Amino acid sequence: STLRFDRERKLPAYRRGGVDEVWIVNVPDRQLEVTDALGTRVFRRGDRIAASVAGVTVDLTALLADLEDGS
Repeated sequence: STLRFDRERKLPAYRRGGVDEVWIVNVPDRQLEVTDALGTRVFRRGDRIAASVAGVTVDLTALLADLEDGS
């Protein structure tokens, strides 16, 4: 229910505040949206991505696992 608010209000506010990279977990579409200076990239189940924090990786299968039952 907050996806639109996150994209339209929070994301621009974080960017104005100097946050270099913003992650939005899009629950309805079961994906992760990463926005940075280069634009927005979308990642889905099975993808592994490296965060802007050195040494941090995220396994989206694990992150989105609880969403698989449709709840």
